[in-house]
Amino acid sequence: MGDPLVDRLRLKFPQLARRLEGQPHRATRSELPFYRRHALVTLTVEAPRLTRAYHYLDDGVELYALEAAGDVAAANARERLQVVPQHAEAYARFALLHGLGLQVVERPDQLPWHPDAPAERKEQAVRALRPLRLVISPEGGFEVTAVLNLRRDLVERRYRLTVDGVLERRAERVLVADIPIFPPNF
Repeated sequence: MGDPLVDRLRLKFPQLARRLEGQPHRATRSELPFYRRHALVTLTVEAPRLTRAYHYLDDGVELYALEAAGDVAAANARERLQVVPQHAEAYARFALLHGLGLQVVERPDQLPWHPDAPAERKEQAVRALRPLRLVISPEGGFEVTAVLNLRRDLVERRYRLTVDGVLERRAERVLVADIPIFPPNF
């Protein structure tokens, strides 16, 4: 027995035993301001060549893996989520990452730059980065604009975020194609 949170994860997800065996690991629990009951649990496993993070939602009684697109929607239904303006940006980031598997890119240090990246190509990519933007939508809910790294392209996507937490894709445009970074899963 060790960390009570890791012990709960092992009991709920027996397949974790093999991933954790002999590997340094730690679990953290972070409160989410847009949920009343659910907190985000991150299990970090440090393997010799790759550190992996696994994400779960914890409502204090049950743990839920965040592995598929519907997992966030299920939590939203359990919570009867109503996104309010003061939590909309935090929720949008959470839903993009954990619901759609997309990383918002706002700063150069968020990209795995290739060491031989030509300075001018890197500079072009850096100029395209901007913070996530969220405004109240005239249709209700919010409009979200985010820069994402999709298969080595920097893409700006617009979404409508409904008050019950659904992200509806509206528009997309490529800002910079083939940026000089390591490919996904390097």
